[in-house]
Amino acid sequence: MKNANRLMMFMILLLAPPTVFQAQTQQAGQETPKPAIPNFLELSPRIGTGGQPTEDGIKLIAGKGYKIIINIRSGSEPFDIAAEEKQALQLGLRYYMVPFVAQEPSEEQALAFNALMSALKDNKVFVHCGSGNRVGSLMMIYLALEQGMAPDKAEQEAKKIGLRSPDLLDFAKRVIAGHKK
Repeated sequence: MKNANRLMMFMILLLAPPTVFQAQTQQAGQETPKPAIPNFLELSPRIGTGGQPTEDGIKLIAGKGYKIIINIRSGSEPFDIAAEEKQALQLGLRYYMVPFVAQEPSEEQALAFNALMSALKDNKVFVHCGSGNRVGSLMMIYLALEQGMAPDKAEQEAKKIGLRSPDLLDFAKRVIAGHKK
């Protein structure tokens, strides 16, 4: 009887959707480990994007040959800017902040980001926010205006990066339309 119960439990787990199993393991006190870099994407050999990297994520960035981190989170968000910058500098990376607030995106911030990315064009750069959403918006603008990518292709790339906010998508489209050469 014990073996029959085990077999039945195995079959239930095998056939259950992954979300059911995940919920059961989380209820048992096990959490899914956080990735070192959420939504990490190597957009090109020179540009990487993602969400907030952990300490191991910053080490990974350095190990992959990135030379610069651009953090677009604002100082009012709950994370330790000073610790991130210190670790980046200790690993030989340059560190820039270009705060970009999702609820109040500004064209000035987007164009400042473009100018910085253009100035760093000969370097391997990693750009992050909290999740990849804001990075997607700014990279969409950068790809269309500075790299000459078609706006619809830039939008596809932005969604791969992590853009999911309709408001940030509309913002990026407006900036591109207003500055397209």
